[in-house]
Amino acid sequence: MLKVLKRGDKVVFAKIDRGFRSLADYAQFVELTKTMGVEYAAADLGIDSSTPTGQFLYTVMAAFAQLERQFISQRTKEGLAARISRCIPSSHRAPPGWRQLPNGEWDADYVERKVIAWMERQHDLNHSYRQIARQLDKWGIKRFNGKSMGREFVQMAIWAKSMGYPGVSGWGEKWIRERAERMLRSQTNR
Repeated sequence: MLKVLKRGDKVVFAKIDRGFRSLADYAQFVELTKTMGVEYAAADLGIDSSTPTGQFLYTVMAAFAQLERQFISQRTKEGLAARISRCIPSSHRAPPGWRQLPNGEWDADYVERKVIAWMERQHDLNHSYRQIARQLDKWGIKRFNGKSMGREFVQMAIWAKSMGYPGVSGWGEKWIRERAERMLRSQTNR
């Protein structure tokens, strides 16, 4: 956008917080537009940026927008930590090595378990979870429901195999608990 602006143009944002990532980003934009002779406005505020008062108000609003983004980020991290500490699974999916039949019953998925055994062998050969997932994706291998086997699934599947393919009941809580313990160990080792 900055490449096509000319002196006398006016940039209009729907909201001030949608235009800038941080107060520093806003300050850089202001300096650049000032040297270019370009004005700016936020549609929801209706404040004129060409006056000193308008520039001040935009600066204050940009600071509040950055503060709100930081609060949102903090609340998101706290929510995730609380979810992990309470062992609440983040999704409702079939455990690795299992599939749900049309009548709602669960059955061992021996085809997927063979794929998981291959994953484990690859991981033992020092291939990363991501490399294994990419190879499966390249070959077009998917779960019974057509979903891809991403990096997290590969890690979870190898864990499930090592645990003897835990039954459908409570598998997610066990996985989340193990993950939370690994995360806490890695944070304390820093």
